[in-house]
Parts: sequence; structure tokens; C-alpha cells
Amino acid sequence: RAAAAGALEARAAATRALRDDLAARERDARDAARVHDDARHRAARQWQDHDALAAAVAAQGRRLAQLDRDDAALGADLAALRAQEEECAARLAALEAERAAAQDALDAADAAGATERPRLVALRADLARAEERRRGLHRERQALDAQEAALHREAGERAAREAALDGEARDLEAALATRAADLAALEREQAALAARLEPLDAALAAGERDLAATGAALTAANEEALRRESALGAEAVEAARRRADRDALARRVADEMEDADPPAVLATFERDEAPPLPADERAALAGQVERLANRLRRLGAPSPEIVAEYEGEAERWRFLTEQLADVESALRSLRGVLAELDEAMAARFAATFARVAEEFRETFADLFGGGSARLVLVEPDGAGAGAGGVEIAAQPPGKKLQSLSLLSGGERALTAAALLFAILRVNPSPFCVLDEVDAALDESNVVRFRERLQRLSDRTQFVVITHNRGTIEGADTLYGITMGADGVSRALSLRLASDERVRMEPAR
Repeated sequence: RAAAAGALEARAAATRALRDDLAARERDARDAARVHDDARHRAARQWQDHDALAAAVAAQGRRLAQLDRDDAALGADLAALRAQEEECAARLAALEAERAAAQDALDAADAAGATERPRLVALRADLARAEERRRGLHRERQALDAQEAALHREAGERAAREAALDGEARDLEAALATRAADLAALEREQAALAARLEPLDAALAAGERDLAATGAALTAANEEALRRESALGAEAVEAARRRADRDALARRVADEMEDADPPAVLATFERDEAPPLPADERAALAGQVERLANRLRRLGAPSPEIVAEYEGEAERWRFLTEQLADVESALRSLRGVLAELDEAMAARFAATFARVAEEFRETFADLFGGGSARLVLVEPDGAGAGAGGVEIAAQPPGKKLQSLSLLSGGERALTAAALLFAILRVNPSPFCVLDEVDAALDESNVVRFRERLQRLSDRTQFVVITHNRGTIEGADTLYGITMGADGVSRALSLRLASDERVRMEPAR
């Protein structure tokens, strides 16, 4: 048993060492996994930026194609206008020739005399109509010239816009190339982290196998120790049984030799029933019988109460045995109930933690106007399930992911408020007291903090101790302490939600 105990102690020490090593490797694995997750998130953001830039480049390409189509349409319109202008110029030249011919005919008619007066009037009317048509065509040509100039200006503007879009597309392509290089670097970093994780996972698996082997050896050693204890118990029972048989035999001998001389009985026994013994053995046996006879004579007659005393002790032993069985049964039942409660508590905690973590991410982004945060369960060394803690990894807008201790005072206060609001969203409380929570917040954060309080006030009554005017503006009722002229402090209350009545009461 001592050797087994030493082996168990050695196995227990080895198990503790393996568990410490396994915990260290798990911490390394968690750190590597955290770094891997950060790299994966960074890669995801880079992919998002890459997709956004690709979408922007595609949009610019579509805009350039649309501008090309518009330019082609403008060229077609300009060609049509030029054709119309040429047609108008031809018609104007024809009208000029017609007007000249009419003028010549008019001059000839003036020379012909009064006989040609009706024809002269008709020619003058034709000349006026031709002149009116010429003026109309001239106005139409001016309108076409203005339209052509406008089309030229629009074509110049479109060319400038196209050049600007080409520059912007080149910038976007350069940014896309930079993002692609960053993404390749992140992918290489992710591959390096994955390579770092592989030996850690292998070491963790080896540690788990060693721990399983040690546990199996420990179980086998425990079984061997139990077997040996059972064998020792059986030997003790056998020794007790033999002592009882010996005592019974002694009582039988005492009863049979109550009135006889032990040496004579021994001699008779040797002569009649036993084979002859050596003289020294007969002397030793005679001395032993003499001693036993003396002890029996000293003991005297048995007490008549011994049977009743034995029965009472036996009854008490049975009662205590039953009580012990009941206690052991109750202990097993309580252990089963405790195991069920532990499982229920673990399941309830996991579900609640998941809901709080989800609400915390949304509330953090709402209060900070962006960014991201998450809750991480931490299992300390040597602790069992449910004995760990919770860490907060926060990334305010424009900053990298870091722990809560590295944030500024205002960021820590706003992160704590986000966690409190997430818990209240999951499990609302009847009332909540906040003492100077907004002291380190700036004006924009105070506004978001106040709006979040107002959204939660339908299920929870908030009592806020503050000196911040932005928070006070969102309150339904204000309470303050003021001192009157008589030196007595009075409570001042102002209910803003109703008719804004002011009530003064002496402070107690």
C-alpha cells in the first residue's frame, strides 16, 4: 500500500505537471488563436475594402462607358445640326438668289412703266415674303449656331469630366494594387500564424494524450489499491473468524474440564485419544492448559446480562448501519442534484453570455458611432468550469483592437456603459443607479449615452447622479439640494414630464 501510495503521489505530481503544461499550451494556443482571429478580421476588412474599391472601379468604368455613349450621341447630334446648318445655308443662298431675281424683276417693272403696276405689286409681295423667309432662316441659323456652341461647350465639359474620371480611375487602381499588396501580406501573416498554430495544436494533442494516459494509469493504480484494500479486509475478516473459532473452542474446553484437573485430562487425552508426544511438548501443553484453566477460573461465571447487552449493541449497530445507508443515499442524491444544477447553470450561463455578447457588440457600435467589441471567456489556471472570468476586447473607431486597460478614461467609461446596457437589454432590472458615469464623456458621447438611457427607460427606472447638462436634459424628474436664507437644506424637485411644478421640502 505504501508503494501504491507513492506511485499514486508520483502519478498525481506528473498529472499536475502535465495539466500545468497543458494549461500553458492552451494559453499559447488561445493567444495564437486570438492573433489569428485579429489577422483574419484584418484580412476580412482588407477584402471588404478591396471589394469596395473594385466596385468603385467598376462604377467608374460604367460611368466612362456612359460618357462615351453620351459623347457619341452628342457627335451624332452635332453632325445632324451641321447638316441642318448646311441645308439652311443652301436654302438661304437660294432665297438670296430669288430675292436678287425679284429685285431685278422689280427694277425692270419700274422701268416698264405704269402698265406693269399690278405685276409690280405682286412682285413686291413675293419679295416681302422672300425677305420674311430669309429672316426666319437667319434666325434659325443663329439658333443652330447657339445650339452648336452649347454642344461644343458640353463636349468640352464631358472631355474634362472624362479626364477627371480617368485620373480617379488610375488613383483607384493604384489604391486597389496597394490593398492587394496589403491583403497578400495579411494572407502571408495568416499562413505564418497557421503554421505557428499547427505545432501548438500538435503539442496540445500530445499533452491531452499524455494526460489521458496518466489518468488511465492513475485509474489502474486506484483500482489496484482498492483491490489490495479489499484483500486486506478479507484477510482481516478471516483472522476475526479464526479468533472467534478459537474463542469458541476455548469455551468448549473450559466447559468440558470445569471439574477436572487439567494435567490429568491431558494425560487421559494423550493416553486414550492422541498419539504419544515428546516430553517437552507434553510439558509445554500442560503448562498452557494450566494457564488457560487459571484464566477461566479468574473470569468466573458468565454474566446473565451479556446476551441482552449483545442484543442491544447489535440493534444499535443495525440502526447506525441503516442511518449510514440513508446518509450515503442522500449524499448520492445530493451529488446528482448538484451535477444537474451545474449542467443547468452552465447551459444557462452559456446562453445568457452569448446573448449579452451579441447585445454588447451592437450597443458598443451604437455608443461609439462605429467600431467593434467582443466579450471573451477566460479560464484561469487550476480552475474548474464556471470559475473563469470575462475579458473585453474593444476597437473604437479609428483604432486597433486592444484590451480594456489600454483605452482612455472616457472610452473605458463608455465601454462599461455599453456592457451595462447590454445586460439590461438581456435581463431588465426594475431600477438602476448610475453615479457619475458620464463624467469622462465628451458632448457627442453624452448625447448617445442619453439616447440609450431614454430607450431603456421603458423597462428600467434609472436614477442618475450627474453634473452633466447633456444628461440632465433627458431626465423626466430632477432632484437637488439647496440651502435657503435660514441655513436649512431643502430638497428641490422638478418634474419635466408633466407641468414642471417645483416643490420645496426641508431636507431630512
